[in-house]
Amino acid sequence: MKIVRNISVFLAVILFGASCSSNSSDTSQPPTTSEASTSIPQGEPENTEEETDPPPPDDDLRDSNYIFDQDQLHTFELVLPQAALDELNADPMAEEYVEGELVFEGETIGPVGIRYKGSVGAWVGCVGEGAIFADGGAKACTKLSMKVKINWDDPDAEFFGLRKLQFHSQNLDQTLMHERLGYWLFREMGVPAPRSVHARLVVNGEFVGLFALTEQIDGRFTRHNFEDGTGNLYKEVWPIDSNGEPTSRDELFYGLKTNEDDEDLSMSQIESFGSEVSAATDEELQEIMRKWMDIEEVISYSVVDRSIRNDDGAFHWYCDFEGADFDAGCNNHNFYWYANPSTEKMHLIPWDLDNSFENILFDANPVTPVPDKWGEITDDCKSFSYGMWGLSQRSAACDKIMGSWVMFTNEYERIYNEFMNGPFAQEQVESLLNTWEEQISPVVREAQETHDDALSFQAWQGALDRFRQSLAYARGQEVSEDLLKSSGRFNDIEIPEQNPDNRNYPNPAINFTEIELFINPEPIPGQPWSGTISGTGLTPSVPSAIFGCPGSSTPDFALCDMSNMLAIVFADQNGNLQSEEFSVPMIPAAGGCFLVGNSGPDRQQDTGDEQGGFICTDN
Repeated sequence: MKIVRNISVFLAVILFGASCSSNSSDTSQPPTTSEASTSIPQGEPENTEEETDPPPPDDDLRDSNYIFDQDQLHTFELVLPQAALDELNADPMAEEYVEGELVFEGETIGPVGIRYKGSVGAWVGCVGEGAIFADGGAKACTKLSMKVKINWDDPDAEFFGLRKLQFHSQNLDQTLMHERLGYWLFREMGVPAPRSVHARLVVNGEFVGLFALTEQIDGRFTRHNFEDGTGNLYKEVWPIDSNGEPTSRDELFYGLKTNEDDEDLSMSQIESFGSEVSAATDEELQEIMRKWMDIEEVISYSVVDRSIRNDDGAFHWYCDFEGADFDAGCNNHNFYWYANPSTEKMHLIPWDLDNSFENILFDANPVTPVPDKWGEITDDCKSFSYGMWGLSQRSAACDKIMGSWVMFTNEYERIYNEFMNGPFAQEQVESLLNTWEEQISPVVREAQETHDDALSFQAWQGALDRFRQSLAYARGQEVSEDLLKSSGRFNDIEIPEQNPDNRNYPNPAINFTEIELFINPEPIPGQPWSGTISGTGLTPSVPSAIFGCPGSSTPDFALCDMSNMLAIVFADQNGNLQSEEFSVPMIPAAGGCFLVGNSGPDRQQDTGDEQGGFICTDN
């Protein structure tokens, strides 16, 4: 490896982990003492019956509860013509269905529609050249989220009572637990939320990996969770806009996900809700909210959401964020509303929890952090910049609907205590995590042994350890100072000025400090790489970021993708740096370099004490 030192670096653009995506009775009980069964074939035997879970004992169990049984880890296989798979892989972001079949426990279901799915966060580093804001290109990662449409050619076709299956890649969640635990906590607190389990996925006989199988929110979901599930379901439309005015009928219809084709369609319930809230005085809001919402349920939603820092959910009001496809003004996303026609109550449903839990210890995500505590208002309800990327947001309590929830002080305090002493209690969550960890461990190992770009078992174990400590911190328990300085802390990195082409260039006029870098194993051009970078001579406790500079074995700052940080690590008290294991899908045939840098002891850019260096492939 060629090591090039004496490179001044100012940095702060961070790995974009935000998912700006769109997409109550539960008979399953949380696992306690019994071991969870796992259906994992050794290899890929030709006889599919040999690799399946035991069938349910009778037809009465052939409903969705079997698919989302927390005690099972099912294997699903997708079978489709190679030409169709090539079509999907050529442009996953097109999200266009091709025809194939689903094989489950020896039974073939088909034809079904199959496609990749996702939004900004789902494609990070996994399409085209791996750019963070890729707008298309071929598949570059083994795992991408997938959707299976059971009613592909028959609108009434169902699979265990389901019409769609969603396999979420969890590529940005090294714990592999965010969705499953997050939705479980919501449901345990009486909030209507999707069921989520892990699943093993095979495509055309080849093992792909471990996915989160998360329930589709649709008409089947509403019928499963409400006595009257025939009402209107809306996706990511709020009853009032950011100015407090009722949302237009056209916008409400755009978000409608059920009953769209009804000739006698009525949206009067959500329209009246929005109109009454818009016209209400502060003194009237509580009574109006009691009329239109189940207060126990929505305060439970709020308690869980804020406790697990679901900062890319309904409580984050992004302002003028073009990358999230938001229009002018401030908007939230990743939620559904259900209008129950029998009770005339409105129900808020959480969605897309892959970025939840991230910001519990510190603002680890550059996009999603919500700085306000429950009920707090920043800058008198004007938009303000926050987070590593300085994106604009507005305090949630400035919205009249969310602001009214803050008024239910006694309810919030009581439900918070019930949550902390119930579903979120340490012994309860530890029991779940231990059971699920044991259940999926063989598949995590299988993925590591099968795919070069898979999450390593060691990295997963490390992420789970930090995850458990972050949950302890959320309960108010103390954690070590070392944890607060562990990989993933982005608070102290300065955001640099950027030139029009979004490249960050060093200032040749300033002085810099020399560092020495090492890489293990040595990357080979034209091959995937997974390993670690270490270094000496760095300032203790200052975060250093690692970026990729593909295309040349000669250091060239202009080649560095500063929009996609590969890793971040703190030097120890002796100035030695040791990254955790991270991966890149492919080292270019032309070679490439890694850039490691920090803003120096004063944590300020362009002040003369920056540290940085390149480490490159050999020619």
